[in-house]
Amino acid sequence: MASFSYPRFYKWLSFFGILFFGSLAASLVWHLLENHKSVVSTCVILAVELLLVLLIFSSYDFFRRSNDKFFLEESGIHITSRDGNRFVGWNEISQIKSHDILQRIELCGRNGERIVTIDYQLAGFDDLRNELLSKINKSSKFNQKVFHPSIFQRVFILLCITFLTITVVYYWYSHEILNKVARFGMYMCAIVDIYLIIGYLIGIKHILIEQDSVKVRCILRSTVIPFLDISDILLRNVADGEGDTIATVVIETKAKKAIRLSWIRGGSVCLYKSLYNAWQDYIAKSH
Repeated sequence: MASFSYPRFYKWLSFFGILFFGSLAASLVWHLLENHKSVVSTCVILAVELLLVLLIFSSYDFFRRSNDKFFLEESGIHITSRDGNRFVGWNEISQIKSHDILQRIELCGRNGERIVTIDYQLAGFDDLRNELLSKINKSSKFNQKVFHPSIFQRVFILLCITFLTITVVYYWYSHEILNKVARFGMYMCAIVDIYLIIGYLIGIKHILIEQDSVKVRCILRSTVIPFLDISDILLRNVADGEGDTIATVVIETKAKKAIRLSWIRGGSVCLYKSLYNAWQDYIAKSH
């Protein structure tokens, strides 16, 4: 019987996160009450306060689940948590929902209700997820053919591009740049802005799963990958270089190329299972 639990490090990290974000939020409130600020400054502080409150709740939510343990059995999954012990049979789970931004998956029942929440930070998470995918019915809600990128990611990038572009244009045509430090900051904003624009243009517009291939369409180009050229399809957690873990579908081709797909609306699990099932169906029919 395989068992999985969260490392102690994440438990203490979430605990100190509650203290840190709570202290910072309290100090900002005190600073706002003690000092008379302009309307713009007040709005900025309130926006930061809202973000801190969300971070506090997120840290507390994870802290509550940090003692959860999961035991895989032949007939289901056994969970021990602060709320007690419970057992969920494989026949009770109809769907796995992935939330790549929140970095968690949810096991859902027949009516779509959430039964279990499991975070990516779980020790051995990849192994547990693979076991869950192998246990749950292959054809259960994993036949989607069209996928789009995450709305949150696209909106966030567009907002960043808009903000940086306005900032660069304003300072370029104004006489506000009085020193080298401000000029250097403007150049850095311009570089980041160009990087985001290029990333947006070469980013995924949609993914189409056809009978004999998968088509990955971007704004500037499209790539068609025949199922005949695919050697394997994997679901992995990949570090993005900034400390975050991104659930990524990796398509490995016989030419030793790897195509990575991430930040997909509907979650990486649904994309992986839909794509894997279509690939396996094609192989079965071709033989």
